[in-house]
Amino acid sequence: MLAKNRRQQILLEIQQSGQARTAALADKFGVSEVTIRSDLVTLERDGQVSKIHGGAVALTDSSPAAAFESRMRINRDAKRRIAWAAAKLIVDEQTVVFDSGSTLMHLALQIPPFQQLVVATNALNIAQQLLFRPGVEVYMVGGKVLVETLSTMGAGTDDSFTGFVAHQSFLSAYGIDSSLDVVDPLHDVARTK
Repeated sequence: MLAKNRRQQILLEIQQSGQARTAALADKFGVSEVTIRSDLVTLERDGQVSKIHGGAVALTDSSPAAAFESRMRINRDAKRRIAWAAAKLIVDEQTVVFDSGSTLMHLALQIPPFQQLVVATNALNIAQQLLFRPGVEVYMVGGKVLVETLSTMGAGTDDSFTGFVAHQSFLSAYGIDSSLDVVDPLHDVARTK
């Protein structure tokens, strides 16, 4: 696992449980305690956790909701331009799938009222945003809820899409590698996408 991905997973664990011990993290990720201490120093330097003796604790503003709000602000103008262009592709009487993600939340914020639009999404916040939009019928896709992405993922989510037919799908990506492949460090997330 790349150090960046490991630090992201460490941060998510600390955000979910409020704290993490260095020894437990070293066991979980199969690395030395020295490596974990280095990861925690980096996370603390970036303002994401607070180091304590033997581990780290979450900052009060490092909750998953706060983390998502922070991602909404990163490259906000670019995300809004992408969302604006994508919103123009959606027309009445379509069925559209929305994945989770900050850029897709910007898209949900720009969806105008429709006569009839069906949206299926695995994103809790996007479903909530579109729920009261005139002419938009929202289907929430089931599965295991991942607090870090505010979405459902895994086998239950995959099963929910079985036999589902949509005109368009808007997917997010963790990143794009040098081969232009869309990548995600979490297996369940990658499989669902």
